[in-house]
Amino acid sequence: MEKYKILIIGFMALIASYSCSSDDASDNSRETAFFPSKINVSAGGDAEEATIRYNEENQLVGITTTNSSSYEYSYQDDGLINQILNTNNGNSYEIEYDGTLISNITRVSDGGNIPVSYADGRYDLEGGFAIFNNQNQLIQRNDINIEYSDLAGPFQVLDFQPILYLDDFDFLFVNYILSKNEIIQLRADIGTFTFTSERDENNNIVDARAVDESGNERFVFTIEYEQKTIIN
Repeated sequence: MEKYKILIIGFMALIASYSCSSDDASDNSRETAFFPSKINVSAGGDAEEATIRYNEENQLVGITTTNSSSYEYSYQDDGLINQILNTNNGNSYEIEYDGTLISNITRVSDGGNIPVSYADGRYDLEGGFAIFNNQNQLIQRNDINIEYSDLAGPFQVLDFQPILYLDDFDFLFVNYILSKNEIIQLRADIGTFTFTSERDENNNIVDARAVDESGNERFVFTIEYEQKTIIN
């Protein structure tokens, strides 16, 4: 059950979609986008919910879950995340970059460094590794492999942030959160899960279900959105 619990938490950030529409026909620099604001998942009687928050610049600034986990994100001037705080236990991490690549992670509590290395789309660090394709989409996190469709997926208007994928710090709710295409299959050591989804009139995924190899429904997701204005 613990393996399923980890997958459930990771999945909660998987299933959300984005669409844009004109906000003012006379001003093409203004448009609106749909941002996931709440994600619910149920599996075998267990249920979990995550509430997602953004700032005025439409950057992800917080995730709060019903199991009392809460994460806050701070940014440097170029838009890269430079600090992550787990408000549940007070753990805080500072992130440094070489260009756009993560070069160092520091635990603020004791000043200790978490070793990070990068080569050919792969990050290695304490607790495992993450591999990204040439479109900056996560395709493997330790024993979990992900397959995408060509359809719209989560948070397409947000800049790619690889630090959100590296869950060595118990960042399970933000695993896979920046996928730009719909996820259709996830393979792990406990089995293969195939996804189907329903979309609303704005092309947002509002309901998604994952079944195992035997066709048994394992996870059910529902997603709520907020519409925000983007100024290009």
